[in-house]
Parts: sequence; C-alpha cells; structure tokens
Amino acid sequence: DPLAPLDAGFWLSFVAVGVLLYFTGPATPGLPPWRAMLRTQWLVSAGLVPVTAAIFGSVSVAGLLVNLAAIPAFSLVLVPLVLGATALLPAWPWASAQLLWLAGQFHGQVWPWLYAVADHEFAIWRLEPPGWWLVLAIFAVLLALLPWRPLMRASAMLALLPALYPG
Repeated sequence: DPLAPLDAGFWLSFVAVGVLLYFTGPATPGLPPWRAMLRTQWLVSAGLVPVTAAIFGSVSVAGLLVNLAAIPAFSLVLVPLVLGATALLPAWPWASAQLLWLAGQFHGQVWPWLYAVADHEFAIWRLEPPGWWLVLAIFAVLLALLPWRPLMRASAMLALLPALYPG
C-alpha cells in the first residue's frame, strides 16, 4: 500500500520491529520462556513510548499487561483458526465455516475483557509534552533499553518525567 506510511499503525509496527531487531538477540541459555516474553514485551512497550506520545498524545499503561495475554492468545489461537479457514475454503467450505465460527467464538470471549481493560480510568496516560521532549524521549528510551546496570537504565528514564507535568 503506497499510503501505508501515512498511517500511525505503520510507524508503530516499524518502531516495534526496530526495537526487537536492535535490542533482542539469540536466546539466553537458562532464561525461562516467561522471562524472555516479559522482557520482549517490556522492550517493545518502552520503545513505543515516544512514538505513541507523539502520535496520540497519550501512552497506554495497560498495554504491557494486555499484550502479555493477548499476543499469545491471538497468535496461537485466533490467527491459526482464520488461516486454516482461509486455506480450507476452496476445498472444504463446511470445515472453513466451522473454523471461522470457532474464531468468532474465541474473539467474542476475549474482546469484552480487552475492552474492559482499555476502558479503565488508569489504562492510559494523557500527555501533552513539548516538542523538544519527544527528541529527548527517543534518546532516553534507547539508553534505557541498552543492557546496562539497572541504575543507569533508570536514570535514563528520568528524562521522561517532564511529559507527566506539562508546563
């Protein structure tokens, strides 16, 4: 789509993939899968803070929690059901319809939960940062995601505080 760069979702995906490529490497031996998943979610969520603040004027607080459940659920259940239904449609329409029905049932069960979390009063922080902060925030997040000592990473995150108290 030649107009895709005009869409916010394009840039969010672009930055998320960039964060994953830059800050994740080969699997760490002995690292439990749940910690690797949590680390990956943290990296993407933190890396998207400046972009979401710039595009939407807000940052999702609930996104990390919701993505921990929604990404595996959608990736392991919903997407395979829809892809299977698509593959079966030309040869076996009845089976395709059954898989789409299952996908609809799954989506119907998950969607109200996602909506309730998104509708919570603490699910999003509204931000009105000045333009200079967005540039500072990009560098602060990049420094905070580097594999440094926790105190050094936390000090980089201090640069994000001005967004919480717009002047």
